[in-house]
Amino acid sequence: NSLLTIVNRLKDRGYWVCGTDAKGTVLAKDIDKDLNLVIIIGSEGFGISRLVKEQADFNIKIDMSGKVNSLNVSVACAVLLYQVYNSRFPL
Repeated sequence: NSLLTIVNRLKDRGYWVCGTDAKGTVLAKDIDKDLNLVIIIGSEGFGISRLVKEQADFNIKIDMSGKVNSLNVSVACAVLLYQVYNSRFPL
């Protein structure tokens, strides 16, 4: 419940909340680079809660190819943060 309270407070202050989910509908690299973002990373076994997923403005996913269908949570976090950073500050 406290995370949901924080999510709502952040949204009230102008932040866009991104939940992470393998079944997400938006790629991190496709989110508007000018938005103030909060990215919520779930646990490896359970992900984020249903309520947080429902309150998120976006549920983002990593574009996967080949036979890999999941990543360690720290690796997934690094990939997502890199994609967001790279979309804002391209090389």
